Amino acid sequence: MTTKLKSLMTVDEFLAWAEGRDGQYELYHGRVYAMSLKRSAHALTKFAVQTALAEGIRKAGLLCIMLPDRMTVRISDDTVHEPDALIYRCPRFPAFHRRLFEEMGNVA
Repeated sequence: MTTKLKSLMTVDEFLAWAEGRDGQYELYHGRVYAMSLKRSAHALTKFAVQTALAEGIRKAGLLCIMLPDRMTVRISDDTVHEPDALIYRCPRFPAFHRRLFEEMGNVA
């Protein structure tokens, strides 16, 4: 579903527009799209994927973290998405974060 707006937006304009707004939206080539409501099957699948990713990262001892949904990812100047799961590679994993994630069991 497309939200009615007069002109195309940049990511920065979209982020300002979306701040505090009810619902979930994504920006694709400058156009705002309202995301559909999630059903239980989607939520369970998303949880299983997130859990498998986090466990795989932990077992492999990678300096990465799995970030759950609702993380905004800038793809270009006019496109932004909120994936259901995201692996964030930490090339310079700060000691504080490493200790935190070790305590949580996310880093071997």
